[in-house]
Amino acid sequence: MRTCLLSATMLLLLVSTSQANLIVNGSFDNFTIAGTDADFGGFIRYFSPPANSHIMGWTISGTPSDGAPNNVDLVHTFFYPSFTGSPGSQSLDMEGSVGASGLIFQSFATTPGDLYNLSFEYANNPQPGPTSSGSMNVLVTGSMTLLDQNVTHTGSAFSNMNYQLFSQNFTADSATTILQFEALTHSGFGIALDAVSVNSVTTAVPEPTLMGPLGAGLVALLFAARCRRRKPQLAK
Repeated sequence: MRTCLLSATMLLLLVSTSQANLIVNGSFDNFTIAGTDADFGGFIRYFSPPANSHIMGWTISGTPSDGAPNNVDLVHTFFYPSFTGSPGSQSLDMEGSVGASGLIFQSFATTPGDLYNLSFEYANNPQPGPTSSGSMNVLVTGSMTLLDQNVTHTGSAFSNMNYQLFSQNFTADSATTILQFEALTHSGFGIALDAVSVNSVTTAVPEPTLMGPLGAGLVALLFAARCRRRKPQLAK
């Protein structure tokens, strides 16, 4: 019986797949300071133009739809904590200077027809006070628009940022997909963004390429059931 269970477990392990985050530097913890970037000690301001990728994996480029200047703040102050709150960790304030609306994006490889999950944590810059608020657009595009949604967060405080989880699925329609975040307000105290992740998920109707692994998993379960039913034979 023990041998049967071990064999079934091994089969199941063979068909399981790891889910790696397709987003580079989703926590915004890896960065450089160069060019027109301004280091204010507790935060670093990134400007565009010129377009730059000083926050590793992300491009700060383009003009927001409201025509405001494009800049963001990488924040690492103790009174404005990131989602993890660990020392040295960062969050991204989508509005840098007063009057600015940040716009950042990242492209990643996808398989057309496959289902993916986008998730991130968001709060808002608490500095204006308890009624502070920020809004941001989330846009995922391939050949066409795959996801287009606005989020708003209100009432973050220095003692409790109250990060909220965003989680939505989308189906890729091209080999390259672009994730873009754009601030919709420009008070200089915007959405605090952190823990961005895109992962492949299992589709409701299996693709032909998945039938083999799913079939192997079913065989493993049937094998284990058969072993449980098998009775020891009496010695002759």
